[in-house]
Amino acid sequence: MSEKNTNKYAIVDLEATSASSTASIIQVGIVIMQNGQVIDEFASDVNPHQELDDHIIHLTGITDQQLAQAPDFSEIARTIFELIEDCIFVAHNVKFDANLLAEALFMEGFELRTPRVDTVELAQVFYPTLEQYKLSHLSKVLNLDLAQAHTAIEDARATGQLLFHLMDKIASLPRQTIEMLLTFSDNLLFETELVIRDAIRGQNLGLSKEYVMLEESGIVLRRPLTNKAERKLSQDFDTNIALLDLESRPKQREFAEAVRRELDNTDISMIQAQTGIGKTYGYLLPLLAQSDVDKVVVAVPTKLLQNQIMNQEAKALSDVFNINFHSLKGPQNYIKLDAFYQTLLRQDSNRLINRYKMQLLVWLTETETGDLDEIRQKQRYMAYFDEIKHDGKLKADSLFTEYDFWQQSYQKAQEARVVVTNHAYLLRRMEDDHDFVRGKTLVIDEGQKMVLALEQFSRHQVNLTVLLQHIHRILDSGSQTLLQQRLLENLQFEVSHLIQEHQQFPQKQYNRQQLERLLQTISELEGESDLMEMLSPLKTPLYSHFWLETDYYQEHRVTYLKASRQELLELSAYLPSAQKVIIVSATIDVGPDVDVADLLGLKQVRKVSLPMDTLP
Repeated sequence: MSEKNTNKYAIVDLEATSASSTASIIQVGIVIMQNGQVIDEFASDVNPHQELDDHIIHLTGITDQQLAQAPDFSEIARTIFELIEDCIFVAHNVKFDANLLAEALFMEGFELRTPRVDTVELAQVFYPTLEQYKLSHLSKVLNLDLAQAHTAIEDARATGQLLFHLMDKIASLPRQTIEMLLTFSDNLLFETELVIRDAIRGQNLGLSKEYVMLEESGIVLRRPLTNKAERKLSQDFDTNIALLDLESRPKQREFAEAVRRELDNTDISMIQAQTGIGKTYGYLLPLLAQSDVDKVVVAVPTKLLQNQIMNQEAKALSDVFNINFHSLKGPQNYIKLDAFYQTLLRQDSNRLINRYKMQLLVWLTETETGDLDEIRQKQRYMAYFDEIKHDGKLKADSLFTEYDFWQQSYQKAQEARVVVTNHAYLLRRMEDDHDFVRGKTLVIDEGQKMVLALEQFSRHQVNLTVLLQHIHRILDSGSQTLLQQRLLENLQFEVSHLIQEHQQFPQKQYNRQQLERLLQTISELEGESDLMEMLSPLKTPLYSHFWLETDYYQEHRVTYLKASRQELLELSAYLPSAQKVIIVSATIDVGPDVDVADLLGLKQVRKVSLPMDTLP
């Protein structure tokens, strides 16, 4: 921390007979901290004069026999009150602990009026990428000392450590970011913002070299890191595995040797290998060890697996060998700084939205990618994140042209030694840019799942019921121009007409000419990003067949407009420009006469089947 603070904090944890507001206290732990030091402690069991249920006994380790010897709360109330009355009350989920303790003290004639600080919410703001914020999880991530969870004094000590971790983190942030955070800090629970103000006392005003201030916006970003010189890998697989501090596995080594051999032929190679053998290192290490393998594109079935590779194998290879990896996704996965900036300028009454603004301001000082998947808690209010995600467009007068994360991602994909993407985006990218894999080695992991990706890529659907509701809300808002209003009214009429026609003729199918007016209206609509995300795929001439389907529920029905291409896409159409294609699949043969290569539309394929473990 940059300067000693003067506030005194009482970090409190209570164990109780239940999690309800009417629970009785059974254990109190209090740690008094000031200037980063523990200056006092208090711990005591409390006799609740009732039996504990099995859940509480199992959770806390406290027994009825133990509490039978403990003092009544009335016997320790004065000691507790005098210890904490001049402090800021801190707890992990302060609403529960503060309310329960204040109620118990009030019944003994003591009125607790201390300010309150919640370390759960502080952790959510200042550690925005964590998956959860339980004290036990934070203790693992931040190396807090929590030897015995759900013991009041141990939890209080760990929460005290967390508090000063947070204050150090706050003090390390750019002053400009802190100033922006303080404009939203009254949305934090109780007086939690006091910690922010305390942490920045005496903080330097200058912006360090690791950050860049985006003029006029108040947004601070981390400067992009420069790539280090790549270290050469050994030609020996086991040596590389050892350098990664991993143990070699026979089946993994066998798979890696197969990958290495397949680099010597020009045909598409399909390698059947069972799961669980460490395939990612099995294909990455032999490829990266070859000097003639310039760039590699790896495609996995889902964004979840894509993220896992980047967080695990890619990180390890980058740390040890300085390999330049890049995770490539569609624009909607990245934050659009223009959209985010607009939300900072407006007043939102929703406390959760304002807290997300604070989280994102902190995150932007840390992220190297701008990938919103790094924010693990965004599902609690997806509507806000839908508003700030990128649409693939950037205005010429944008304040953020130089630092636009989507454009940076596009550039990084061209520079990276290894690009990691997912099946769906690989198809979309190869269709938009036929040279995307030119001269590169392409690895399609779990190739059997690419069949489904091809099928889904050849289709699109629009929820017409939701579309009509959305159009109605936009028209009711009155925020559109007269031209937009007329286009939306036309779209509303065309969609309603389609649904009515479907109710009369449920089997009817359409071609592009029959939907000409609808498609023309869609092509003229601009400015409504949510609508265009749903409708813009229909503008492409690739979709030639259209039909409607309705799902019936107990109290409502939902109608979809579905579109398909004339024929199912074949993967072979995209692959000729690649230097080498390796498809790794858990299975090759689907039936006696059909295999995965057939389903992908591949003709010249060299198939390699590695021995599989057999059941005893």
